[in-house]
Amino acid sequence: MNGNSTGVSTSYYVPGVTSGSYQVQVINVNGCSSTSSSFSYQFTGISNTDLSENSIIIYPNPADEIIYIDNKNLKDNVQVKILDLMGRTVFMQELNALNKIDKVILVNVEFLESAIYFIEITEKGKLVQNGKIIIQH
Repeated sequence: MNGNSTGVSTSYYVPGVTSGSYQVQVINVNGCSSTSSSFSYQFTGISNTDLSENSIIIYPNPADEIIYIDNKNLKDNVQVKILDLMGRTVFMQELNALNKIDKVILVNVEFLESAIYFIEITEKGKLVQNGKIIIQH
């Protein structure tokens, strides 16, 4: 993406991609390349309907290994809680600057079983976002 090599991979996830038409270009170690035909991508993350600068976007949904929580205004003292459909907490983590890459919080969910979960994001004890996520392995 943007001229950056992703290494050898049969799949690759690029966070922050929005809905639109894309092409994939593969370049081997000898410099030979091949470009796919155009394909459409539809964003399927959970987000507020108000896309102001305070909105939080959680993606991908469904997720397999990692979910990304994107909000430039979240500071430290952020807590992510994932609950099963019975309301039991199956994951809870206090996040700080060490968990953030360019204002995107990464949460490893590969240990969760395939199911529908609720997610709650709080900052300094105040609920700032909640929604559903699907884990699908």
